[in-house]
Amino acid sequence: MSSQDRPSEDTYTYESTYCMGWPLYAGDPPHDRVGGAIYIVGDSFMSGAAVGSALHFVKGLRAAASGDRVASAFRAARSNAPRVAGMFGGYTAAFITVDNAVSLARGKETDHWSLALASAATFSLHGMRRGGAPAAARWALIGLTGYSFYAGFGPVLDYMNKALDSKLQQTRMRRMINRGEQPPTGP
Repeated sequence: MSSQDRPSEDTYTYESTYCMGWPLYAGDPPHDRVGGAIYIVGDSFMSGAAVGSALHFVKGLRAAASGDRVASAFRAARSNAPRVAGMFGGYTAAFITVDNAVSLARGKETDHWSLALASAATFSLHGMRRGGAPAAARWALIGLTGYSFYAGFGPVLDYMNKALDSKLQQTRMRRMINRGEQPPTGP
């Protein structure tokens, strides 16, 4: 699908298909694995950059001598944030790869069991890198625990996201009416 065929922002369907928790535009194919993965890895990279910048800014601020705290904090954030961003993006790419492999092996689309297995396998690979089979088993349990928290809080976050999307859609329609444009009709 070319960018010209993609619906405009005003015709975005808020109850559209979700790919790995992320909404797709109404005209996209429902199983856009590559495109969805690229968007998710990019978002994860940007989240890692934000988290890494804030974390290392505070660490640099606390660890600096009293004379140049701010300069040291900026230096720490500038030198360490790209590493954290790359880790976030890399782990997300590994998770998506394992998730797609598990989904294809099971013959089902992404469901909770596939995501749980993918989470355990990704964290297990991380643990194996750090200390062999015992560490891999510990990290697999950590991955399952983290996924269970995500699965528990996921519906709450989805509800809050839908409420926010509804408010944004209402605001967008009010702006169209104020500009004298005809709001879109339909579901």
